[in-house]
Amino acid sequence: MSEVLKSEENPYRTQSASLESDGRTVYLYLNPVEGVDLVPRAVWVMNLVPAPAEDADGMIRGQAPVRSRAACAHPNGMKAPHENEIDFVWFQEGTGVTLCVEGEIWAVIPPFSGSDGFYGFCREATLPEHGTFPLPDGMKARAKENLDFWNRRTQKGFWAQFQGNLLRTYESAFGPHNNYYVLDNGKFPAMGLAEFIIPDTTLRLFATIGMSAQNMPGVELHVKNPEPLFRVELLTVRDAPHPWFIDSMSRVALLPWRTGGWVGPGHSIQFGRSEPMSDYLVLEHHLVQDKILADLFAKLPSVFLDERYARTFLFLWPAVPDDFRVNQARGREFLAKKNSVVERFS
Repeated sequence: MSEVLKSEENPYRTQSASLESDGRTVYLYLNPVEGVDLVPRAVWVMNLVPAPAEDADGMIRGQAPVRSRAACAHPNGMKAPHENEIDFVWFQEGTGVTLCVEGEIWAVIPPFSGSDGFYGFCREATLPEHGTFPLPDGMKARAKENLDFWNRRTQKGFWAQFQGNLLRTYESAFGPHNNYYVLDNGKFPAMGLAEFIIPDTTLRLFATIGMSAQNMPGVELHVKNPEPLFRVELLTVRDAPHPWFIDSMSRVALLPWRTGGWVGPGHSIQFGRSEPMSDYLVLEHHLVQDKILADLFAKLPSVFLDERYARTFLFLWPAVPDDFRVNQARGREFLAKKNSVVERFS
């Protein structure tokens, strides 16, 4: 029977980490909470019994396999840690976790694991086996980065400072904000939406506040160079702050941390609502051709967060049905070049 040595949910309540012993082995498990569509993952941490030449029958018996002698740094077995010796350090995306025992890194399930027979790393692994690979030095550096991030992110006053700084950034480009909407319903992560009047029009510009406070999950699984898309904020245009629109912005802005997915260039977001242009295509903000918007966006400064991650602004293009077909056939750059966002609401 398996014994849970320690378990913990990530700050977004989407995944749960647990360290479990079956008397023969100890494994680190990462499982999605109910209703979240993510792949369960597990990595070997240690043998509690002498390592066999191989354990080909373990999984057939429904047991976690004991690591073989050739792939194990402690062939005579080890003693399982006590709960007070165990700590979980979450990746800021919430889709990966590092196991620390008495302050030392033992195992890592990174966000980019879960396919091609790779599930994570362990310091006691000497060869790849059953999805667990030897621990590289780069994972140690990333674990420290994650720990430093959570130490900052959980400090009292972090959100007020982040929110104020980003709002001032927006106001330096767009002028004073007209309204502010809370999108998070009191749940972590904090998220807001600022509203601005677009000069010489009857339209409003909306900008999210909070997405770039932490890395967005899902990016590393799909993008070869993920860093420019880890920290994003969303911009869009609307004729008025309709209640359904504010609700849709809340759902889009929080989607990554509620589902483990991501929002990136080329994505389509469709709600199936009856209101016109209530669906979106996601574009790089510099593709928008309307001069009045392009001039405003050009005023946004380049900012690096945590001295590493560029803040990237994406534009939610209010889409009509034909836009999705044009985007599929000709691409989002062609779509933006041939259409005016402002004229859609005139």
